[in-house]
Amino acid sequence: EEIDVIHANWQEQLEPLRTKLNSLLKQQWREWKIPRIAEKNWPAEAKEIHSQWWEHRRDRQREIDASIARKADMETLYDQPYEDNKRVREIAARLKKSTPRVESLLLFANDLVDALLKTAHEHGATIIVIGLSRPGVIERLIEGNIARSLLNTSRLPVLALPPNWDGTI
Repeated sequence: EEIDVIHANWQEQLEPLRTKLNSLLKQQWREWKIPRIAEKNWPAEAKEIHSQWWEHRRDRQREIDASIARKADMETLYDQPYEDNKRVREIAARLKKSTPRVESLLLFANDLVDALLKTAHEHGATIIVIGLSRPGVIERLIEGNIARSLLNTSRLPVLALPPNWDGTI
């Protein structure tokens, strides 16, 4: 299969980087255990190798996705989100009891999800709150990918607020 060939070709580049990263950090990480964000106390060489590894990993995934897109039957899928009012009320109750420190940041990045996760880690965030804009087609495409990627990759809880949210619960 084409995907197996793509994977094998990228492994030739990824595996030496993983081995070197493990050696520098005295770890035994398998591919799926390598953290997405480098720790502040890592040596500069380890941070650079980590960055290269993730760049190659993203490139490999893009190539695999492109292969799948070329060969796969097309089907339009529609999300059927549901509101979990109980969970929202629980979060709201916790927030009302505490006095959270809130920061708003404006980020410019090619990979916004990685930038959000890295910034949240650097600032010691305990939750990520994102606001969704009006539900237009283009906005849903762009925002949906960012929100979905953030929900799938974040170790922190992510609260996505609907576009017409007025602040009441």
